[in-house]
Amino acid sequence: MAGELFHAPLLGENRPYVYRVTGPPPPGTVKVDHGELRAPVDTRVGEQWNTRAQVHTYSLRFNQEPVVTPQSARIVQLDGATWASTTPTTVAGDPVQLHTSTHSFFASQAHFEPDFDILQFSQIAGLYTLTMRGIPASVETVESLVRALPNLVVLSLPDFSRRATLDLRQSQLKDLTVDLASVGEVHLPHTIEQLTIHAEDPTQELRIATPRDGAELDIVAKKKLPRITGVDNLRLLQISEIEHLDIAQIAEDFPGLRALQLWGKPGIIQNAQDLLKLKELHTLRLQDLFGWSAQQWPGKRTQEQMPALDALLMNSVPADVAQAGKELMKRRVPAWVDIRGPRKPGWLAENIDNPLRHWGENPHIPTSAAKKAGNIYKETLRTIRTSTKAPDHAPLQETLRSFIASINQLAAKKNFIDAGEREDIVVALEKLCEAAGASSEEIQQAIVVGEELIED
Repeated sequence: MAGELFHAPLLGENRPYVYRVTGPPPPGTVKVDHGELRAPVDTRVGEQWNTRAQVHTYSLRFNQEPVVTPQSARIVQLDGATWASTTPTTVAGDPVQLHTSTHSFFASQAHFEPDFDILQFSQIAGLYTLTMRGIPASVETVESLVRALPNLVVLSLPDFSRRATLDLRQSQLKDLTVDLASVGEVHLPHTIEQLTIHAEDPTQELRIATPRDGAELDIVAKKKLPRITGVDNLRLLQISEIEHLDIAQIAEDFPGLRALQLWGKPGIIQNAQDLLKLKELHTLRLQDLFGWSAQQWPGKRTQEQMPALDALLMNSVPADVAQAGKELMKRRVPAWVDIRGPRKPGWLAENIDNPLRHWGENPHIPTSAAKKAGNIYKETLRTIRTSTKAPDHAPLQETLRSFIASINQLAAKKNFIDAGEREDIVVALEKLCEAAGASSEEIQQAIVVGEELIED
């Protein structure tokens, strides 16, 4: 019936996807997304009706676990590897010894010699999770290793001496982590479900070869997203800790994207209007993201935009965007709508535009002091806004002197004001002057006086 929910176990999936029937189904059928079924032949990406028998057949054929030939249990010593720390089961400096049935191993647990051979892991037949970040290796040894470990499902790649092309099609991997400094192109197996990307240099590109142009793939990234090709029909894109992000890049690289989840640090997004180009998008989640208005997204003719969208979740976004999001989803049944934390311009000025906000990330500044400094700026900004409306308000210079005195007092115990913090305080003075409507001459005078008062 319309509105009935079918959960992922019906499809043999481990992920918590839910499939919702939005119209009367033909008898004996369910509505599913072929991207979740991994069909053996190319079919149109999108939703269509399938019989339950077909779903069951796909599940058995394409989600079958590998068959492992039983081996005798034994202890394997890894030459060139020693334990990094002492734990209830290990002693720092001792050779690494693993049972052949060991389920998971992480490179951070040990120290490795430069000539360590990762093919030694092939003796650990029970490995399900293997993290090799930080271990030098060659492409050929990695490709051989994944073929030798039929149980290996979760893999974090080692460090290659140069950017490489990696072929993992003969593996059974479901979850892969790559570093863009080491990998420029990767061929993924039909079992793959998630690709996590580490990209310090977002100008580097990644070429992905995967079944059905990524229709069964989720990509997870943090802070920065490189240019990616080969996954036009990506199932899901998730980016966290965003500081700056251009939506135009997402719309260009993933035109058939079906789910988008973005978390800011908080962050600023550009070209929000390009979200409208994602015609296949059915789930959109945005949190702590600013820099755009309802005029850009969803724009005019609100309820006609993004017809496939049936789930919108927003938290801590501009107030006009939050209201427009509600208008966008109005009369869409069924739909999942969760919009909260609309932020007005005053909140943005106190928090997002606070020049002292990033002090909390500075290891040389105590967390409590960084928080108090941010609050001092907020309180001073509120004082200035209030005083400009009162005829007997205190002079601006007096308010700014009080602001600097409070910061100096806060920093006196830990002495954390260096050149960078001094520059932040000067920027804060400039913003406070602008909030008071000061002229350019008054702003310059306030900066000169402030620089003399700041105590290093």
